[in-house]
Amino acid sequence: YYVDKIHARDAWDICKGDTNMVIGISDTGFEIFHDELVNKIYYNRFDSINGIDDDNDGYIDNFRGWNLAKNTNDPTNTKDNHGTRVAGCCIAQANNQKGIAGIGYNCRFIPVRITNDLGFNVFDYESIVYLADHGAKVINCSWGGFQYQKFGQDVVNYATINKDVVVIASAGNFKNTQPVYPAAYENVVSVAGTTSLDQFWTPENGASTGGSTYGTSVDLSAPAVQIQTLDQNNGYVKGWVGTSYSAPIVSGAAGLLRSHFPSYNAQQICEQLRVTTDNIDTIPYTAPYKK
Repeated sequence: YYVDKIHARDAWDICKGDTNMVIGISDTGFEIFHDELVNKIYYNRFDSINGIDDDNDGYIDNFRGWNLAKNTNDPTNTKDNHGTRVAGCCIAQANNQKGIAGIGYNCRFIPVRITNDLGFNVFDYESIVYLADHGAKVINCSWGGFQYQKFGQDVVNYATINKDVVVIASAGNFKNTQPVYPAAYENVVSVAGTTSLDQFWTPENGASTGGSTYGTSVDLSAPAVQIQTLDQNNGYVKGWVGTSYSAPIVSGAAGLLRSHFPSYNAQQICEQLRVTTDNIDTIPYTAPYKK
C-alpha cells in the first residue's frame, strides 16, 4: 500500500530514477543474490574479485559493497534479515513481473553490513563515511541510539557538506520524544512512522508493542505498519512494523529526486522532501503527536 500512499506511481510517471544514482544502505547485512536485489547492486567495476585492491582504496575486492563488522567483501547477513527487508522497501527491482517494487525504481544501492555475528552494530558511523567516499548520494540508516556523539555529528556533516550526500534515518520506535541518533543530528532527514490511514503509529493501530518516536527532531513521516517487503531465501514477507521501513521508503524517494534534479545539492533535496509532504497534523488520531 505504501507505493500508492506516497503517490510513487505518479512520481515514476515523471522520473524512474537513474542507474547511476547510488543509494547507500548501512544495515545488518543483505541477501545479495535475492532475485530482487542482485541486479540492483552498484557493482564496483574498478575492483573485481581477484584478491587485489585494484582501485587502491584500501579495501580488497569491494566489488559489491563491504562488511565493516568483519572487514571483508561479503556484506551478506548471518544474524537476521533486517537489511534485506530495508533494502526491499527502497530498491527492490521494479517491473520484473514478480514480487514488489522499491520506491527508488531504477536507482542502485551499495550494501554495507555493520552488524557482527552477535547482532551488535559496530562501525556504524564509519559506514556513513565509507558510503560517502564510494559514490553514494543518498545514505539510509535504519538504526540508532540515544547517545549524542560529536563524532556522529561530524560524520554526518562530512557526508552532507563535504560529499554532498543526503543522509536519511529512522526516527525510532519508542513512542516518546527522546531523540534518537543519527536521526536527530543536524543535516539528517529524520523519518517517523505512520499507518495506511496516515495516523501516527502507536501500539493500538500498529498491531505491535512499539510506536513511532516523535517530537521536534522529526522532519517527516512515512508508512511504517504492515510493510510488505523482501525476506530470506529469495522470499517475501508482509506485516513488518517500524520506522526502519519508513526511512528507506523516503531514501528511495530521495534517489528519484536526485535523479530528476541533478543540480540540487543534498540540503536542497532534504528541503524538497520536507516541504512537499502532506500535512497530516489535522487527522484527529495524529494531532496529539504534533510537535
